[in-house]
Amino acid sequence: MRLVAKRHRPLVVINDKVITCHFGKIYLLDVESGKAEFICKLPVSNIKIVLSRFRFFERLLRIEARTAVALDDTHILLSMDGKTYCIDITNGKTECEYSYRNSMSNPRRMCRIEGIEGFDNCIAYGEYLLNSKRTKPSGIFVRSLDKADWKMVFEFPAGEIRHIHSLVPSKKSNCVYILTGDLDSESGIWEAKDNFETVTPIVKGSQMYRSGSLYETDEGFIYPTDTALEQNYIYYLEKDKTNNSLVSKVVTDMDGSCVSSVQTADKVLVSTTVEADESIRGWKSWINMKKGPGIKSDYAQLLSVDKATLKSKKIIQFKKDFLPYKLFQYGHIKIYDLPSKHAVLIYPIGVKKYDGNLLELKYGELE
Repeated sequence: MRLVAKRHRPLVVINDKVITCHFGKIYLLDVESGKAEFICKLPVSNIKIVLSRFRFFERLLRIEARTAVALDDTHILLSMDGKTYCIDITNGKTECEYSYRNSMSNPRRMCRIEGIEGFDNCIAYGEYLLNSKRTKPSGIFVRSLDKADWKMVFEFPAGEIRHIHSLVPSKKSNCVYILTGDLDSESGIWEAKDNFETVTPIVKGSQMYRSGSLYETDEGFIYPTDTALEQNYIYYLEKDKTNNSLVSKVVTDMDGSCVSSVQTADKVLVSTTVEADESIRGWKSWINMKKGPGIKSDYAQLLSVDKATLKSKKIIQFKKDFLPYKLFQYGHIKIYDLPSKHAVLIYPIGVKKYDGNLLELKYGELE
């Protein structure tokens, strides 16, 4: 494991370089040398720029950007504080192009849909609304690759789901998978076809199907669960050849929920999360230090699963720090693949000693 840089949160990888957020600014980081080239300031106040130098305030005020996606080789879309910004990484020009609907700060992730039969090439996201009372519908929005023409292409009616965890494009199956949550009846994996004209559930109705990521293999899917309510697992979803139904079998159990994962050519890498008990509500939830019943450890762990053999292994773990879970962010590990470097980048958050450190793990260290 090698330290690449401190306090550089990775956002997206473009041409072997990593776009990072550092002290309220956006940089282009060279992984080999650790040298960072300034691109622009984040779209936040100067006070927040100053406060971001202190990790305590950076975590408390959520000054780091949450998610981004590459639009092309020279532009990224960045989500922050209820808006999407288009940033030209060659000159730092930043333009606010879109505002989310009320009660949403950011989607959990944005994705690029390209080269899938039946779909226009686009950037897409699913709404991740607060929606605790289930009174709001949750929609899927897209914009074309060449202009900011955001539009809603599908909407789950109020009460069907709480929010959308992720969209997963599949060239193999010419579809986009939609992952939803949070209660049993709301948790599921859906298949979208024809520009989201047709959306049908594949599996749903249990915490077993509450997930934020999904990876196709030759015969099925690998996915980790994301629940604080009960035991978490990494599952393998495949067709039962006797009756053609879909069946999930356990690959391994996890000590926490999963909010970050990535795949390499031959492995799926999963980070577990140390998160709070969801049953504690109101102001007490912000200072609560009680883990959810599905969180079995004080450690954020990095696990690997071999796609061919489904063998799993714990790679590394970091202990959650003493700060309240919700107020200062859950303990977890952001993961990014760097195939040209035969390595992955990991960025631990809310843990002892390594919080805010950008680390490189070579593929050989994952074996």
